[in-house]
Parts: sequence; C-alpha cells; structure tokens
Amino acid sequence: SALATGFPYGDFVYNGLLGSKIFGLTPWTVAFAYPPILLLTYWFARKRHNNNDRLKILFSTAFDAMIIDLVLDPAAVKLGFWQWKTPGFYYGVPLVNFLGWLLTGFIGALIIHKFWNRTKVPESVAYSGLAILWFWICVNIWLAQIIPATIGLLFFGLLTYNMTYKKVQ
Repeated sequence: SALATGFPYGDFVYNGLLGSKIFGLTPWTVAFAYPPILLLTYWFARKRHNNNDRLKILFSTAFDAMIIDLVLDPAAVKLGFWQWKTPGFYYGVPLVNFLGWLLTGFIGALIIHKFWNRTKVPESVAYSGLAILWFWICVNIWLAQIIPATIGLLFFGLLTYNMTYKKVQ
C-alpha cells in the first residue's frame, strides 16, 4: 500500500473525514474516485490518438489523470482530507505525488487498454470522471485557490468541447 511504503505518492496520511478505513489505512470512499478519473482520461486519450498509437494513449491517459490531480489534491489537502508528512510546493502537495499519479495512471491505462484495445470506448464512461473534476473545480473556487481552479476549468472546457464537437475514434 502507498500508505505503508510511501510509494508511489509519498508519505501521507488520511484523516477520518472520508469514512471508515479499509485495513486501517485507506478510506473506503477513495476507491470510488480513482476509476472514474482513469476512465475519463483513457476515453479522452482514445479520442486524440489512433488505436495503433498505444504508447500515446497510455502516456496521455497518465498525464491527463495527473492534470486532474493538480485540481483535486490542493482542495483535498486544504479541507484536511489528507496530508503529507513533508508538504510540497504546490498547495502542500509534493512533486512525488504527481509522479505517482503518472505511474499509476500509466499502469491503470495498461489495464483498461487490455479491455478496450480495438473497440469504440463509450462516452458514457467519461461522465462520472467529468462530474468529479467539476466538483473539485467548484471546491477550489470556494477555497479561492485560483491556480487549481483555473487548471480545472481549462481542462474541463477541453473535455466538454471534445464531448460536444469531436467524433469518437
């Protein structure tokens, strides 16, 4: 577990605000946030890249998941949902966390790609991830955290433009 080893996100702890913890480590609610983000970013990568560009799809998924984390983590840290033992430069979030998102996003994309390698990825898989992104954008606006809110709004706009005006590959 990342909480026991500090790998790949860095040394951090959850407080009790997110619900009961599985095995005393991770709140059960965390499991419901990561898959929708990964499905959204995988869907978006598949819209932008040809099916034969597997590495581009995998890296784009990982990078886009990290972009969403640039929005999510600052708000969650400010609300006290979790904290790092050594806070980082970006709203208390260390660089290692974002590198961890790149790694786990890539691994998650590999798994998803195994299932959807040659088929059309349904747009419906993206909606819950989009809702999560919108939620954290609003939280950052409420917290007056301008940089994460701006990153989120720009990325949200890009995603919704692609949902509205671009054909799925």
